[in-house]
Amino acid sequence: MRAETNQNNNLAEQLRAKRYIVASAIAALGLAFGATPAGSGEKPVNLKSPHPNLEMVQKGYFLDGINKFDPSGKPSRSVLWFELGDKGRFEMHNSLPPEDCHTDYYQWKKNYLSYTETSDQCEGKDRQVVILPGIGYMPRAWNLGTEWEMSGTSSETHIKFGKVVCRGIMEWRSEVIGVEKVHTGQDAVHTQTTQETKWTFGKAEDDCPAGGEQRWEENFRIDYQNGLQIGTGSALAPSLVESEGGNSDNHIRTGEWDWSVNFHGWSKGSAVRVKK
Repeated sequence: MRAETNQNNNLAEQLRAKRYIVASAIAALGLAFGATPAGSGEKPVNLKSPHPNLEMVQKGYFLDGINKFDPSGKPSRSVLWFELGDKGRFEMHNSLPPEDCHTDYYQWKKNYLSYTETSDQCEGKDRQVVILPGIGYMPRAWNLGTEWEMSGTSSETHIKFGKVVCRGIMEWRSEVIGVEKVHTGQDAVHTQTTQETKWTFGKAEDDCPAGGEQRWEENFRIDYQNGLQIGTGSALAPSLVESEGGNSDNHIRTGEWDWSVNFHGWSKGSAVRVKK
């Protein structure tokens, strides 16, 4: 799809010029926060500390794992490295450092993790996905055994080579599923985010036909106690340990996700970059 009005072109320029999107309108647009019942008497689990683990990031480590649903059809190496910003912001790159052609933008707010944008500049691509206000992915702290959920309505805009090609209204919901055993044999907190976007502007060739719908799901599992092996040593560091998700309709039809990554350790990479 091509932008058909000056308004569309102006929006594309504004979105392309500013990669960090600050979702300042969250409160005004009325996100629904799930109440967390009175505590179980245990100290709340801190999910901000292990995701990302600032100590490991500052030492130049990245997460190393295996994606069993790689587009090539066979399991392949998958890594995440993090670039730190100010006021709780960080960028998450799914490539070996220092390569950063594919980036997700997050910010730890007062009580939750907000996601606002993905930028894909890999292999000749030039595409951004911008979500406003940002999606609340998980709580900053969670009381074990209690319910937590957050939901809201956001706009979803896709930009390709500087022009808006998709626009829709997204209804999303995030929750803490609970504590589960993961591939490491340890316990991890499972958070889940589901999204349903109704496209108001777009074409089938860009996977967003006007009037159509898209359903999406993402699952994170965070080991806040033990985590993953650091390098070749015996020490461990708390971290994200599993990530899977993608198009929900495809998953229901095929049983496969767009990605399903088990991280197995912290590997040493290039020196950390900190944005000022």
